[in-house]
Amino acid sequence: MLSLNELPEEILIHIFDQLGKYSIVELMSNIPYVRRQWNIIFNKLFFKEIKCIPTIYTLKYNIQLTNKKVISLVKKCPRITHVDFCLSENLTDAVLYALAENCPKITYINFYHLYLNLITDAGVIALTNKCSRITFANFSGCYRITDMALISLADNCQSINHVSFPNCFGLTDTGIIALANKCLSITHVCFANCHKLTNEAVYTLSLIHI
Repeated sequence: MLSLNELPEEILIHIFDQLGKYSIVELMSNIPYVRRQWNIIFNKLFFKEIKCIPTIYTLKYNIQLTNKKVISLVKKCPRITHVDFCLSENLTDAVLYALAENCPKITYINFYHLYLNLITDAGVIALTNKCSRITFANFSGCYRITDMALISLADNCQSINHVSFPNCFGLTDTGIIALANKCLSITHVCFANCHKLTNEAVYTLSLIHI
């Protein structure tokens, strides 16, 4: 008897097609690392069938997506609050612009990647200007981000409690001090490998009792 992983793609497509778009969303959101073949099939079915799902609040995909697909999806899900595109290395500021324009209720944003050079200050600033409810922000490895992004985060998202920007090599004390002075709810920070930081930033953060 063949296992599910050994079935031809056309049969898998037929099986998953019977689930409907809501179940496909559930699968894509809760299976972080499935076979590449399954990821491709989920992509085909999900982005083909979806028209508008106003009740979707979470987008969580550990697969390679394109700007075009994500922007199309974001426009159809205006109530999104939780965005997790961990390891999607092809996404750019255009996705952040789309989230800013279409999803003002975002509270959780995760663009974690080891080294991602397509996300910049411009995208983060656009997002934080429109999405003031953000409480969790992880832009690990987005190494083109500078203090300008952190200052915008501090100015606009003062309820934030989790800030993670490791391997963002352009950050200095200026951005971290802005966060510490304005975001008094912070309980978790990570600025690993941000080599320009000094003891002044660490001391200022310590004053808010992290």
